[in-house]
Amino acid sequence: MPGSRDNALHKAYRTSSLSVQPKKGSIRMSVCESGLWRKLSHMVAWLLYMFVGLSISAHAQQAAPQRITVVVDDNYPPYMFRDHAGRLQGLRKDVWDLWASRTGIQVNLVGMDWAKAQAQILSGQADVIDTLFETPQRKATYDFGPAYSDIEVPIFFHESIAGIANAESLKGFTIGVKEGDACVDYLVNQGLQSFRKYPSYEAVIDAAAVGEVRVFCEDKPPATYFLVLKQLERQFRSSPPLFIGQFHWAVRKGDVLTHKLVQDGFARISSAEMREVRDRWMGTAVEVAGVPAYLRYGAYTLLGVGGVALLLGVWNIALRRRVALRTSELSASLRQLTQAKHDAEQTLTQLHATLEAIPDLMFELDLDGRYVDVRASRADLLVMPPSQLLGRRVHDVMSADAADGVMQALHEAAEHGAANGTQICLDLPSGQRWFELSVARKRMSGGQRDCFIMLSRDVTDRKLVEQALARHGDELEKIVHERSRQLVEARDASESASQAKSEFLSRMSHELRTPMNAILGFAQLIDMDAGSSPRSKSHVQEILRAGKHLLHLINDVLDLEQVEAGRVTLHPEPVALSDLGREVIALMQPLANQQQITLSMGSMHGLAVMADATRVRQVVLNLLSNAVKYNRPGGQVWLEAAIQGEGAIRVSVRDTGPGIAARHLDQLFQPFNRLGAESGQIEGSGIGLSLCRRLAELMHGTMGVLSQEGEGSTFWVDLPRAMLPMAVDSESLLATFQPGDSVPAAGATPSPRMATLLYVEDNPANLQLMSQIVARHQGVRLLTAPLGREGLAQARSRRPDLILLDIHLPDIDGYAVLGQLRSDPQTRATPVIAVTANAMPLDVQRIRDAGFDDYVPKPIKVTHIDMLLHERLGSSLA
Repeated sequence: MPGSRDNALHKAYRTSSLSVQPKKGSIRMSVCESGLWRKLSHMVAWLLYMFVGLSISAHAQQAAPQRITVVVDDNYPPYMFRDHAGRLQGLRKDVWDLWASRTGIQVNLVGMDWAKAQAQILSGQADVIDTLFETPQRKATYDFGPAYSDIEVPIFFHESIAGIANAESLKGFTIGVKEGDACVDYLVNQGLQSFRKYPSYEAVIDAAAVGEVRVFCEDKPPATYFLVLKQLERQFRSSPPLFIGQFHWAVRKGDVLTHKLVQDGFARISSAEMREVRDRWMGTAVEVAGVPAYLRYGAYTLLGVGGVALLLGVWNIALRRRVALRTSELSASLRQLTQAKHDAEQTLTQLHATLEAIPDLMFELDLDGRYVDVRASRADLLVMPPSQLLGRRVHDVMSADAADGVMQALHEAAEHGAANGTQICLDLPSGQRWFELSVARKRMSGGQRDCFIMLSRDVTDRKLVEQALARHGDELEKIVHERSRQLVEARDASESASQAKSEFLSRMSHELRTPMNAILGFAQLIDMDAGSSPRSKSHVQEILRAGKHLLHLINDVLDLEQVEAGRVTLHPEPVALSDLGREVIALMQPLANQQQITLSMGSMHGLAVMADATRVRQVVLNLLSNAVKYNRPGGQVWLEAAIQGEGAIRVSVRDTGPGIAARHLDQLFQPFNRLGAESGQIEGSGIGLSLCRRLAELMHGTMGVLSQEGEGSTFWVDLPRAMLPMAVDSESLLATFQPGDSVPAAGATPSPRMATLLYVEDNPANLQLMSQIVARHQGVRLLTAPLGREGLAQARSRRPDLILLDIHLPDIDGYAVLGQLRSDPQTRATPVIAVTANAMPLDVQRIRDAGFDDYVPKPIKVTHIDMLLHERLGSSLA
């Protein structure tokens, strides 16, 4: 039975211990006899103990088992695995065979599933388990033998996966493992729980081969073996080892006899025999055949001796060189010391000269403020002669405030090593003087207290200048404050004037456009009336021409004010000059025909500028208009464009007019300066060229003129060059539409019923004008309201299809009306279009922000209203 040999030894020890005890009542012996008896009794006890121990040991040897059962994992190559016939083979199989031959004990080596093997050893069906990792959990269950092999345990993952380097990076993956493997305990301790368990390492590899798992943890030797065997080594990669385990054999916890039996058996196997078994399964280095071992070893010995001799020779040479180098270094050091001594003497001489040349006073004091040494180039700056200062404290020779300043500087230097900037005032026989102190700590050796070097510089003149500057600074600050106040007042006045000017222009624009709306509107209706007489049409055309001229002047004045105020918003984009040229030539052709002027356009193919399309069109139209108006009858005008330097294009308008005198060229771009043309018959305001130049500059361009009196003028504008996103032949696009084609407006559909238009306007003339315009349309019924609240009531009761809304109304303005229309579910979806004389850009932006569907400026164009009614209500002219 396990433990019987230990019980026998214990009984023998107790027997031997009791046998040497003297019996009670024995006769008292002498000292010598008792000592001799004690020695004899100890000797007898020791001999008896040795006899019993040898007897028990022999009994134990005779009781040694004839056979032990060892369970192993039969799927762990090259340590233990089965051949094609199912027989166990491997490194540990040969080791246990060797153990059996040395001990004479038969080994029943049983290979099985690893989890089953652990169950059998724990249940007592086996004596020993082999190829086992020692872990903290297992140490409570097994008694381990010594480690005999280090095993790396990495993570294997499919080549399509990246980023797996440690246990932390495995979170989120299902990990393939072998049932009962030490890797499972490690990963569980790392906080991982998602596993798929298999009965053997080969089963894990098979699962990975079919994609059942993409990540698995397995000891490196069997994993490498099975990956190569199944030709999967290129499909999987491994991480650095999670840990390095060690193989042990082990017995059940407390089975001391079996543990000693196995360990004694392994002790009988020599290291050479173990190495031979390991080389058989792990392989050995390839050696060159045909060379006897003794020759190889002899050669190695000779090479070693030669190497040692070579090293000794090299060492000897190196030693000689080091000695020579050291000698040279010592010589150089000696020269350096000599030179350093000379330099020190020179430095000392220079220091003495420097001290004599320093105009500052120099003192050496201790921390108590006591003078230790005094050096002064000017004795008149001392409170008393140097000889009287030595040994005294600063509080003894100067005022309390000055002494406190000196002491403060000394304590600051004692704490930080130096102190600068302290100023003191002293009353000297020559008058009051100011000094600035610089103090540095001078460390003393031999346990002496530190001293302090203090330089005292006379800064009286600087102090007087600072005081004067402070007085002047106060005066200057007052002047600056007063001037700043004046500038703020001037700025506020300027801003108020600019705001007043803008408000005035806005009001004047509204007041001028309101009557102009009636004038131009009725004039357009009369001009469109087929029944008007030629004489009436001629008069009406003069009214239209004058009205348009007046409107043009109003727009120029507003544009100029916006440019000067910096409130012009530009939208730069690539503008094709060929399209622009054809457009402005077409617009100017009627005026040119009246003046019998020939308009020509040069080649502009592929040229484009980066500018605001509306503003560059305005500039070119103004130049062409001037070239036509100020030309001679039958003259010519050329519109041309060419590349100008790098990154610019010059657009020029050349005419055959009378030209401009050189003395007038500097005044040409001044606002409202027409150079005397105001007395002639040609209409104009003198604003156009000034406005064009400022617009060109806002678009990062320049504008100029070349003119010679009697030969004509060339006005040009240079703008940044742009590249067109793609080549577009506008002429071919235009050719797809023939004159007379009808292009329906987006979303316009003929109305099957009578459409209702509500016009909210307080000006009777404008109401009458709108009535005349709408009367020309079929299928439209006009409702009018002179007040905002009346318009709201009609919008809610009559539910019009479209509302035209004036902004300035007597009771509530158009914005309030729009707000109530949008808040009422009955009128929320009704389109509302603003009709107003407010033409300032800020007004237009406010109209858009308020939520109007569209905007019609006054004076209105009849054709604009016609198109609006057609698009919104699907009407047609009668």
